[in-house]
Amino acid sequence: MSFRILHLLIVFSFFIWKKGHNQNDSALYFIMAFEDDFERVPNRYQTSFSEYDKILYRLDADTLALVDTLNATNGLRMKMLMHYPEQKLIYFEEIDLLGGREAEVISVLDYKEGLALRRFKPDWDTTFQGYTLAIVPLLLNNELVFNNERTRRNNSYTDYGRDRFFNKYRLAPQDFQNIVMPGFSGLQRSGPGGFAYSFVKGNFSQMKITRTLNFSRMPAANIQLPDSLKNYNDPHVWVLINNERYFLGTGTINYTEASDSIRELWVYDKRRSSWKSILLPGLGTSKFMNYEDWLYGVILKSSYHLSKNPSYKDSVMYFYNKYKDRYSKQYGSPPDFVPLCGKLFLCHLPTNSLIIWDAGDLDAEVISISGHTVFYRVFDEIRAVELDENNLTIDWATDRILVKDQERIPYVHWMFFAPLSKIEEVWVNEPEK
Repeated sequence: MSFRILHLLIVFSFFIWKKGHNQNDSALYFIMAFEDDFERVPNRYQTSFSEYDKILYRLDADTLALVDTLNATNGLRMKMLMHYPEQKLIYFEEIDLLGGREAEVISVLDYKEGLALRRFKPDWDTTFQGYTLAIVPLLLNNELVFNNERTRRNNSYTDYGRDRFFNKYRLAPQDFQNIVMPGFSGLQRSGPGGFAYSFVKGNFSQMKITRTLNFSRMPAANIQLPDSLKNYNDPHVWVLINNERYFLGTGTINYTEASDSIRELWVYDKRRSSWKSILLPGLGTSKFMNYEDWLYGVILKSSYHLSKNPSYKDSVMYFYNKYKDRYSKQYGSPPDFVPLCGKLFLCHLPTNSLIIWDAGDLDAEVISISGHTVFYRVFDEIRAVELDENNLTIDWATDRILVKDQERIPYVHWMFFAPLSKIEEVWVNEPEK
């Protein structure tokens, strides 16, 4: 078969898929960005202290079409990027290239209607209170609010948040009943940190919201772990997923053995008001997201959590020397291969049905599920394959490549559907000149 005929078949299959995908003529967008908080071997190869382009692309037939660069200004690097698909919002922070922990610029890409890129610079806001330990998103009056400010005075503190328009809210402890946790993308290096409901002062009768220093004023969480799932040696229930359908939590994990390979999750089905425990392979498998009744993500080896061992740095260097030449230095650095095994998974929560497949490359991840389609990346390819919802299997006969690009695809970790549009950028708190 000639290359031209093969190319036409790929393009035709994409348009057939898109027509049946019920996206109302939306375009498929990808974000390419490099973020990395893994420990690196100093002075032996390129560190993450580099300025890389963060770029929004649109799929045009079988190529990446440039929409816009997302970098706020020169001299910054990515600190975190979080995607909230149900709210159609992407939140990301950029910090000084040479150091510093607090964001120089906070941005949101709002694709609820068109493509709006809003920028906020904390230094320009005299009311900005400084950062909390973790960025916790809340749903208040159907608006997503990011708890990213806190002031502490007289042995107490007050939390504040900003919505997608950077309007400011004062938050009460009970507002943290409504946290929104979509999970983390498969190879995501950093995030807003953890949030846990806690059993306080050895009292395991109720999980509390510990957003106040006064024990008597801590409200009870609106979700309570049943006695059968409680670990009476661990006061914390870490929130991994929380949305309208499901709550997924886990206990504090103590990594002790290199052979550790199972992670227990506590699942609350809100529609059925039922609890259960499930086991996921890979003790380090914390990078997953939820779409309807499915979890999807990457299986990680627990050796990642033994990264303080001397052999860890040797392993990092081994993989770096083996794979470095296939990655573009213009857009990022190679990933940390030590915890990767190249296996991807889907888990059907109502039935505990688990689908695991070997992607054929260590650098692979499930990017998203939309409709009945699973989108996943294998090194420099974005692929799509259909889910058989009746049999809870993957229909591998439908597997196809949507786009292939060795320079850019290795750094694509997020995707979404939105109207065909240009980005409208605005600095929401820029001082008047």
